[in-house]
Amino acid sequence: MTNEFVTNVVSHDITGLDLVNSVNGFYSGAFDKLFQLVLCIVGFVGVVLPILLPFYQKWLMRAELKTQLGKQMDNVKAEITGKIGEKFKDEKTETEEKFKALETLIKKEAHAATSNMFYVAAKNSEDEGRFKEALNLDVQAIKQGVLYSNFIGVQHFIRHTTKSVLPKMNKEHFSDVQFVSEIEAVMKSAGAANPLLQIDVDAFNAALEKAKNLDK
Repeated sequence: MTNEFVTNVVSHDITGLDLVNSVNGFYSGAFDKLFQLVLCIVGFVGVVLPILLPFYQKWLMRAELKTQLGKQMDNVKAEITGKIGEKFKDEKTETEEKFKALETLIKKEAHAATSNMFYVAAKNSEDEGRFKEALNLDVQAIKQGVLYSNFIGVQHFIRHTTKSVLPKMNKEHFSDVQFVSEIEAVMKSAGAANPLLQIDVDAFNAALEKAKNLDK
């Protein structure tokens, strides 16, 4: 339209009214196009945008929700893993403590059984007149009794040996220095394990010294 307008101005003789009409027509057409563009923009903003905006907002909300859920899932996973680890650790500790307690009980029962076995064997040897063997077995019974803290049994073993075995022995039975050293060590450990046994230990040691210096 611009070229046509210029051509008309240059090539033809026009009147002032024609010129005004041509200018009005040019600006009127440009204004119409501008108005149409504005209407399109207003229509997009007023009609299309309100329709698209909710979808966009929903998309944003879903993306944000997905992110939040992912973080929450990670937190829950970490929390559950931590609780499982703590539970397993507690159960492991509890199991280990039970095994230790059971192991201690088994050891005590084993020492108890061994102690009683030695004492019974000592009584048989005593009845058969083998007093050195009986004394050795009594000492082993005392040793095992101390290991599992059966101090009542230990006291009985010491008193029996002091009254029934040592008086029947003499210095010939104690010619083995190692044998005497072991007896003294066991009696020392018995007195140290329970001070209430010290009186009985002292009586045993006195009877032992008497037998070590006694001729046949």
